[in-house]
Amino acid sequence: MSMSGATNRRRGITTERALVRWLRANGWPNAERSVVTGYRTHNRERRDGGDITGTPGIVWSLKDHTVERIPQWWTELKRMGGGRLRLLVVKNRGHANPGDWWCWLPLTTLTTLQPHPGNDLVRCQLSTVAALLRAAGYGQPPVKRGDPDAA
Repeated sequence: MSMSGATNRRRGITTERALVRWLRANGWPNAERSVVTGYRTHNRERRDGGDITGTPGIVWSLKDHTVERIPQWWTELKRMGGGRLRLLVVKNRGHANPGDWWCWLPLTTLTTLQPHPGNDLVRCQLSTVAALLRAAGYGQPPVKRGDPDAA
């Protein structure tokens, strides 16, 4: 493995851990990094379930890249198994707080939290999407400030 491959893997793990801490403090106390990946052989397939587990009904794909490839990443996310809500979270350069990272989702999902087959995506801060999800019955209330588990 090249040094940049190891560096990218380390950066990805660090980013996933930051998102998990943020999710735990903001309504998803069972959020965990997924260590299981999908695979395909000539006679079997296991679909990738996303980067984060422990958030029933939601498939998370997290990206930390300097060049955004939203259409490619969204296509990959649509192929993943798991929940009915699919969220593409992209680390927002210069923002350490995951609540300030970009979250891509279909416009109709944002407005109705119902999936649709269209490809019109919208980007907004993850903290906004998390508040909308909690209001729709997903997750739990955020952890109070000063809590040692809060991000």
